[in-house]
This record gives sequence, C-alpha cells and structure tokens, in this order.
Amino acid sequence: MRFFTLISSKIKNVVAFIFRILLEILKFLNRKRWGLIAILHALILLVVTYVWLNQPFDYDAGEEHLTLFTFAEEYFQDSYKYDENFDSIVFINIAYDKVLVPKNDDLGLPAGEQILTDRRKLTKLLSVLSQNNLHKLVFFDIDFDEEYAEDSIMGEIMGRTKNFYLPMTTNKYIEKEQSVIMAAVNGNSTVLSGTFLKYPYIINQQKSIPVKFFELIDGGRFEKKGPVYCRNGQLAFRSIVPTFYFKKFSKYNENMENNYYDLGADLLWMNPEDLEQKFKDKIVLVGDFAEYDQHDTFVGKMPGTLILLNAYINLKYGNNHISFWMILIFFVTYFLLTNSLIEDRSLIKIKGFRQWMLKHRITAFFVRLLSIGFVFLLLTVISMIFFKVYLNVLILAIYFTLFGSVAKSIIAKFKKQIEEKV
Repeated sequence: MRFFTLISSKIKNVVAFIFRILLEILKFLNRKRWGLIAILHALILLVVTYVWLNQPFDYDAGEEHLTLFTFAEEYFQDSYKYDENFDSIVFINIAYDKVLVPKNDDLGLPAGEQILTDRRKLTKLLSVLSQNNLHKLVFFDIDFDEEYAEDSIMGEIMGRTKNFYLPMTTNKYIEKEQSVIMAAVNGNSTVLSGTFLKYPYIINQQKSIPVKFFELIDGGRFEKKGPVYCRNGQLAFRSIVPTFYFKKFSKYNENMENNYYDLGADLLWMNPEDLEQKFKDKIVLVGDFAEYDQHDTFVGKMPGTLILLNAYINLKYGNNHISFWMILIFFVTYFLLTNSLIEDRSLIKIKGFRQWMLKHRITAFFVRLLSIGFVFLLLTVISMIFFKVYLNVLILAIYFTLFGSVAKSIIAKFKKQIEEKV
C-alpha cells in the first residue's frame, strides 16, 4: 500500500503541473479547440515517455507480463535466434580456477587467506592470446580490485593483447584504458524484487562494455547528442529491457559438445598453437558461467557475462531503436485517450452495465482505471512484440485515470467561467 500511495502522490503532482501549463494555454483558446490541448498533452507525454524509458530501472508491476511476452516471442517468432554462428564466441569458465592467497589487513599485517581467480592461469591464457592477436575481442568479466603480486606480470601482458577489456578496476597494475564501466546488474534491477530488468548503455556519461563491443565488432556508434541518445545517428533509448538470445546453458549441448570450456581443465593443457587457432577471429568471453556470478532475471538465473552479451546483441540488432511507427502509435494512443477523457466519453462500452456503478465516484474511478489499463495492455503487447519496448501498464493507467478525473472538474469550471462571461 505504501508503494501505491507513493506512486499516486507523485502522479497527482505531475498531473497538477501539466494542468497548470495546459490551463495557461487554454486561456487563449475558445471552447471548440479541445483537440489542440489533446495534441499538446500527447506531445508532452511522448517526451516524458522517452525520459522515463531511458531510466535504468522500473517498478515491479508487470514483471509477470514480461515473462508472458517472452514466452509468446520465443514460441511464435524467430526473434530469439542469434543470426551468427554460435561458434563465433568462445566462452571460458573460471569458476573452478581459484587459489588461496595471503590476505593483509588495513595496516598491512597478515589477516589470513582469501580466494582469488588463479592469476597464473589467466596469465598463461593471455600469453597465448597476445602472441599473434588472432582473436577479434577479449573480455574478462573478473573482479581485479583485490591486488596480488602476480598482477604486475598479468597487467603487462594485458597491455599487449588486442581489443582487450575488463570491468572498471582500481588495480594499479592494470592499465585504465583497458577497463570499461560496466553497469552493475544488481544496481539496475526492478525496484522491489531485486530482479534484473533493464540495462543502461551509457552510465555517468561513459560508454558501457556492450557499447564497446558494438563499436569494435560492428563499427557502430552509440552516443549522447544533446538531450537524446542515438544509435548510428538515429534516435534510440539509453536503457533497454533486453531480449535474451543467450540464456543460461550447461557445459555440454545435446551432442556432448562444449558450450563453454573450463579454463584449467579444458584449455591450458592444449598445445599453444592449437589453442591460438581455437581463438582465431573469435569473441573470447571469460567469466563465471557455472557457480557464483548468477543473477535473477525474468527468464530465470543468468550469469552476469551472458547479460552483458545479450545487451550487446540487442544493441547490434537495433532493439533500442525508436522508429517512426512507434512514435506514431504512441502519439495516436495518447491523443485519443486524452481527447476522450477531456470530452468525458467512455473508452469501452459494456452492454447491460449498471448505470449506478458509473454514478458513484469510487466505482466510476475503477471502471475508468480498468478500461484505460486494458488499452495500455494492448499497447504494451504491440510495443513489446514489434518494437521491443515495455511500458508499465499500472503507472500509465493510474496517471490517465487521475488525469480524466482532474480534467473533468477543471474543464467544467472553466466552461462555467466562459459561459458567465458570455
């Protein structure tokens, strides 16, 4: 209840602010020009929607709808098929390549031991990759903030590795040019449940790892231009509810072939020349695909590295692109709803519906809320399937319902003032 009270309060403030703007304009219009108000309101809502959808978070209401739409897309469309060969990516798992190393306290005194990813194994892998740099791109989804003596050797080899990236780190042995900001999955989740929902491509004016992938692999561009974001020069969203082309997978596929390789057990025993050929022209992703780096999403548990990969593929396919048709459909919906609420016309007429329900304020409010919610549910289905854009039905329905209630009373008073002057 506290959540809904907070949302209702914020929506009421927004409605009041918008109406103050509209009423100032309304003074210059006669009573037959309500359509201009509806157009202006629809345009304002388009801007508000763009700003809202650019945010890297959303509210829980509707998470079940996302799961339903994902199911519908997966079974009735081919949108979940990755166009390129699965073999274009090499997944390397480091979940079982750990070592115990000494840990000191803040004064530099021995405090015990800690678990770190084995630097020697990572250094050996980097030595193979950097030998002739035959790969396309390398990404280490590993936390290097805990420094270790062997990091200096590893950091030096990282500097020789072509197109090498890892998350932002404070490790003094690693070149800062190679570390890229990575949106924390837990920090970009739905507000209430902690489930990952949206991924932002630009964080604090800095490009994220999926954007770096897009620029290096595809030669694309994603940037902020003034108040808007652009993908290859076209209007786009900064944040996206990603389509999951890659979901969590087991180590072996149905043909008993490797989906991913364990670094020490499967790769490092190989001849360096053979290993180098394995990485030729490939995207090499190194992370925890099996144990600890697991995040809740609306399609189940997902390794953090796969979330980043899916965010990149969505950017590659232009799923965050804003098309003319999407703008048109949103505008027409906002305009028609606004116009019907201003003129106090019913959105959905139900035969045999008892008039007493519409005469009472509370029942009339909920009837209007349900009818508006149904309209936005249809709009959300269309936008999810065709434009990969998710709208929060509850917030939109509450806003328009309150808008209609406020509009009815304000317009009635305004008309009365005009009639008295006439």
